[in-house]
Order: sequence, then C-alpha cells, then structure tokens
Amino acid sequence: MLIALLLSFAFAQTALGYTLGSTAGEWTITADEPHCVWGDHTANISWDGYSKYWAWDHWEYYCDESGQHSGYTFVGRSESQTFGPEDTFLLGTFTHHNWPITDAPTQLELEVNLEFTDPVDTETFTFTFDHNETPNTGEGCCDDIVSFPTSYGNRSFQIDDVLYTLKL
Repeated sequence: MLIALLLSFAFAQTALGYTLGSTAGEWTITADEPHCVWGDHTANISWDGYSKYWAWDHWEYYCDESGQHSGYTFVGRSESQTFGPEDTFLLGTFTHHNWPITDAPTQLELEVNLEFTDPVDTETFTFTFDHNETPNTGEGCCDDIVSFPTSYGNRSFQIDDVLYTLKL
C-alpha cells in the first residue's frame, strides 16, 4: 500500500509564495505492541511475533531480525518545494509492508515535522493510523486494513503577524 500525504495551505493574509524546505517523520506504536519491534521512533518501523526453537527440555523464544516483517515506512521530502495559497503540496510517502506474521500492533502514530524556509518555522503534526492485521494465506486471504480512526481538520499557526492554516 502506497499513499502520498498531501496538504494544502490557506492564508489569512495574501502572500506570493511559501517554501517548505523538508519533511521527516517517525513512527511510534501506541496500542498492542507486538513482541518484536524494530525501528520504533524512526521513519521505518517493522514488527512480528516471537520465533521459537526447542532447547533440550523447553521452548526458547527470540526475535528473529532476518526475513520479512510487516511494517510502515514514511519517506519525507528532502528537496524544497514552493507553493502559493490554496496549493496542494506533498508531505511525503507512506508505504505499508504486508507479510505473513504472528503478532501486530493495532494503532500507530506518525509524527511529521515540516521545516519551512520561507517563512522560517518548524511545525509538527501527528497522525494516528489504525492497523488491522489479516491472514495472508489460505482461503479468504486479504490485505491488511490501514485507516485513519478520525478525520483531520485544519490546523492554524501564527508566524509573526501572519496566520497560516494547513488542511489535510
């Protein structure tokens, strides 16, 4: 699953253009953390359940980092982009990596930092994603379900005496 996150800018005052220097994001699991997690608080997070092996007289459990794990990636923009009032611009790209696994979170948050260079400012937005892990094998197999549990409205912030509103 690949989704581009887009925002548009509305302004309380007229302006010629605005420049977003870069964006970056990091993931955090907020509900039902699985046994094995790699990359928490980074742009690329993955998860799975324990692997196990028989050790003489009992099972040993461990997190196997090799192989394929389900997860999310957010690739922010490193090149600047200039836009005007009511223009839509790209925040970054979200990808869900869907593999057969044994344990998964049910909710994650993506914190996205926007570094504006004109006007100079840094703003942070947090987006919540619900995750429904589905069987990836057998009859009735389907893709995992990733959704926003709430809609996101406008967010306003002020730099000097100008009011800016971001709309998702």
